[in-house]
Amino acid sequence: MNLSTLSSELRGFAGIQRKWAVGECLRAMDGAWDFGNVVLGPGDDAAVLQAEDGGYLLFAADGILPSLVEQDPVRAGRAAVLVNVNDIYAMGGRPLALVNVLAGADEQQVASIAQGIREECGRLNVPMVGGHISPEGMTPFLAASVLGKAKALLADRDAGPDQEILLAMDLRGEQWGESMLNWDSHVHKDSQTLCADLEILCGLAEDGLCVAAKDVSNAGILGSLAMLLERAGVGARVDLTRLEVPGPFDLLDWLKVFPSYGFLLVCDQKNSKDTLRRFEERGIWAERIGATNSGQTLCITRDDDEEVLFDFSRRGILNLGPELPGGP
Repeated sequence: MNLSTLSSELRGFAGIQRKWAVGECLRAMDGAWDFGNVVLGPGDDAAVLQAEDGGYLLFAADGILPSLVEQDPVRAGRAAVLVNVNDIYAMGGRPLALVNVLAGADEQQVASIAQGIREECGRLNVPMVGGHISPEGMTPFLAASVLGKAKALLADRDAGPDQEILLAMDLRGEQWGESMLNWDSHVHKDSQTLCADLEILCGLAEDGLCVAAKDVSNAGILGSLAMLLERAGVGARVDLTRLEVPGPFDLLDWLKVFPSYGFLLVCDQKNSKDTLRRFEERGIWAERIGATNSGQTLCITRDDDEEVLFDFSRRGILNLGPELPGGP
């Protein structure tokens, strides 16, 4: 598949297209972002409030696709926990607790979702302290929200031009079913191992090795990177030959995959080697995949081929305007 076709496929990917609603939603909520204590408002992996001790409180929320809740409610319960926890670690913070909202599920689905929540809360050592359940509704709905705390931040807005883009993904995993674009590297880890693997992100923030990070979401590797770049107001070139693709996937599907452990990081060149080493010491694949620049495009390259995947001067993945946080 040439890069032109691959780019077209990615731009039409549902995981990317659904992000275009973000800007419209933020415009509708204009005026409700900050009443004096907000450090970072909507748009990053988590919102940030100043804590009284000089640190930061982090807040995030995520909903789970109804199709996953219907197909595999146990994994949906797990996903509700891990996607929120990843958002906190991607900001350089540590999760403290979660709450959930569940609606429209029958008794068996509720039991299965609860099983998944118990499993992943135990694995990640983060308590689910409450929530809300409603039996009404024809389609099952599941969402969760998380509270975290950070000493130092990895914020999208702090990325600048001429910095390294790194990707860290735990390839020691398995696909969630033949038809699902998911990669599960959590399931065979004990809590101590997994929490230590995630703690790498906190160390990178607190030691000043990285300036920004983003967890790879259901927008995939390049869609998630595009969100980071748009928020930071920078462009980038990414070399696709630097990606390692596990056996069950081809390149296109791997670029769309949602991994349980996948993080994009931005750092100065002098810190790249030390950053990569921290992941490699724990057996996690990590590589420099590109660099930021002062332009307004995300370009992908493979050998002698090059293609513009997104041109933020025309339309960003988040559809941010100049009046929104992180807008151009």
